[in-house]
Amino acid sequence: MARYSSSSAPDDLQKRVDDELIPLYNEQPGFESFNVAMDGEKIISVSTWDSEENATNGGAAARKWAEGYDDIDDPDIAHVGEVLGSA
Repeated sequence: MARYSSSSAPDDLQKRVDDELIPLYNEQPGFESFNVAMDGEKIISVSTWDSEENATNGGAAARKWAEGYDDIDDPDIAHVGEVLGSA
């Protein structure tokens, strides 16, 4: 799970996610799925992985990506946990 904020317009951020972050995740071992939501400047994303190790490594790759943008603030991408429910 990741929480961060961005002053970017939602359409601009969505383009970056589609063009850069999703392909980056697809290259990572054990990647399963990714969802992101934006409410104003607040962003929450949830990705699923086949192991805690791959989740940690994928989070590190996402943090490096986020830190490359001045309009993405306070990337907090170090939350790894188990999925308790899904529909």
